Amino acid sequence: MGFKILVRSAPSLFLDTLVNSFEDQPYILLAPSSAELNWSDAKAVESYIRKKSPSIIVNHPLVPLQGNSAELKCLNKLIQQCQASDIPLIHLSSYRVFGELNNEVDLVESYEPEPAASDAPANHLLAMEKCYQDIGKHIILRLSWMLNGESDNVIERLIPALLHDESERLAVSDHAFGNPIQIQFAVHVVFSMIQQILCGAGNWGVFHVHSSDTCSEAEFCDNLVRLLKTELNRDVSLPTVASADDERKLMPGNANLQGRRCTDNFGIQLPSWRKGLKALIKAYLEKNQFLEPVQ
Repeated sequence: MGFKILVRSAPSLFLDTLVNSFEDQPYILLAPSSAELNWSDAKAVESYIRKKSPSIIVNHPLVPLQGNSAELKCLNKLIQQCQASDIPLIHLSSYRVFGELNNEVDLVESYEPEPAASDAPANHLLAMEKCYQDIGKHIILRLSWMLNGESDNVIERLIPALLHDESERLAVSDHAFGNPIQIQFAVHVVFSMIQQILCGAGNWGVFHVHSSDTCSEAEFCDNLVRLLKTELNRDVSLPTVASADDERKLMPGNANLQGRRCTDNFGIQLPSWRKGLKALIKAYLEKNQFLEPVQ
């Protein structure tokens, strides 16, 4: 019987992509729905883990980032089960754990998050990460800006406003930086780590998942506007660019994730954020009926 990977996740593009990546692999992916498993029921989770005997568990947080004590309680119970059965756990987190730091700070894996007390999303993310501080076999993946998916999606924030002529109400910063990635790359990182853990890799702790090249909000938006003009054959206005003395920006927090642990510890090569961007934008436009579907 193949290795079993248990995923805790609500329905999402991440889960769909992960399921697809396992289709032709010699692993069994377990992704129980809420009807199959109540994750808040500690006895049900214990029974499920005992019955299925997963080799690795992937935790993709189930609730929005406003903060949720039930989520933390559920996560602590899950971690206890992992400790009792010696099961490695991979947890997906976000750049937002750092809060509103100076935009130009390079956030390597060793940089300690200290968000402001008033920053509820950052503190909730950090509280989830701290649940792992007393266990050994865990990996925390902090993701930079996302180009697709349900969370911190920079394309979703920009395109509707740009195409509905709302550019005048937007401001993009030339000194707020990020390293955008697609969901497909985040799933590739998870899958690569799973493969190597099952082969005996023991690289644990925090890993920053980001593109190989950094861009400012303004640089990314400029590229996006050029692509939209080409695809739609119409004029698209660039939003106001906020310069050094202007604190306005599009995305919350500091997404300037840096660090080489994904490459140094697992050999994962970081892609450019430009790779596949044109195809992603075209697919977004077609899906949201800004373009006629390809016949």
